[in-house]
Amino acid sequence: DFTSNYSEQVTDKYSYYQFLKSTNPIDAIKKLTSIKELNSKVINNQIYNIYKTLIGEAKSKKDYDTALQYYDKMKKVKPNEPEIYLQKSSLLKHLQKFDEGIVELTKAIKLFPNNIRIWTKLINLQFVKKDYQGIVQTCENALKIFPNNEILLYNLAQSSVMLSSYSKAISIYRNLAIATGKEHYFLKAGEVLIKVDSINAAIELYQQAENTGILNSKMYNAMGEALLLKGDYKNAIFELGKSIEMDSTNANTFYLLGKANAKNRDIISAIKAFKKSTYLDSLNPAVFFELGKNLELINRRKKAVTAYEKTIALDPNNIEATYSLGKIYLSLKKVDLAVRELAQAIKLFPDSKRIKSLNKKALAARVKLNSKRPPIEFSKISFDEIFPSLINYYNTHSIGIVTIFNT
Repeated sequence: DFTSNYSEQVTDKYSYYQFLKSTNPIDAIKKLTSIKELNSKVINNQIYNIYKTLIGEAKSKKDYDTALQYYDKMKKVKPNEPEIYLQKSSLLKHLQKFDEGIVELTKAIKLFPNNIRIWTKLINLQFVKKDYQGIVQTCENALKIFPNNEILLYNLAQSSVMLSSYSKAISIYRNLAIATGKEHYFLKAGEVLIKVDSINAAIELYQQAENTGILNSKMYNAMGEALLLKGDYKNAIFELGKSIEMDSTNANTFYLLGKANAKNRDIISAIKAFKKSTYLDSLNPAVFFELGKNLELINRRKKAVTAYEKTIALDPNNIEATYSLGKIYLSLKKVDLAVRELAQAIKLFPDSKRIKSLNKKALAARVKLNSKRPPIEFSKISFDEIFPSLINYYNTHSIGIVTIFNT
């Protein structure tokens, strides 16, 4: 018989070794291994469960190297258990050891080719690595085993887009849309068709989706955008209006509606739509720029200035907004501000003849304005308030000259 200080007498080795797993799990594994011939299946399950507990404890202590070692030892206990590979790859992903995770899953696929979870896990890691060519190869290999699998086809289409294989992606998305009737695939196919400038084909596909009963704000929004790109502004406004009736919280829909109204020469409606878009999303510089352009068209220059300033605050490298702001400042005779903005525009686009020409006019206007300005009255300037640190310096350093330019 075997006895323990922590329990009553036990009558067999197995029970004693079972007890050890809670007090000395590593020793329990060794002792259980020594009697494996008694019932290998049951004892292997016990050892497997001890390793699972040890892995959980190692993870809680952030001792990830030890956890990874335990996974490898688990494989020897249960070599035909795919879950070990899946869990180890998840830990490797958590540790951002993506290449090692890919290697682990590649090994698993050779052992368990009919396990779809391993294939999709591998694809997930390849997406993290942005290995789109690798994803295409993985998907195509997996589809030989799981033909017409929706997840594999979707991942294949996504990767094909990233590799600019647009025809392939369109074909997959279109087939998925027809086979499943899912809105998502109609929209995805339409996006790629628009990307390759097949606007009419995208409109036909969206119409097909509507005919199958997909009548919601996203589909109307997509149809409206396609019609806008086609130049059919009235129908674009109609479709976007239907989208807004179903969802009035989509900033992009109002942005598209504003553009459609502007193209349709309904500037007031365009401004209204752009303002609504900025209310719903105040971080899109493109909307503020379009708002500024349309405010300028109806001579609301001061409000256009505000819109352009917001555009530049969100997108400092926006050449058109910087140029437009400089142009308005010049028209408002704020020549110093005009020169500032146009100088910045030249930095952004030094080869632009248009910007250089307007900057030349602004500089000439500033020279003319400066010639009419009265001289500075030094008696009205408080140097202590304007340049406190400078005055403190010259209190103790008498040599030096301060020159003030009237600009």
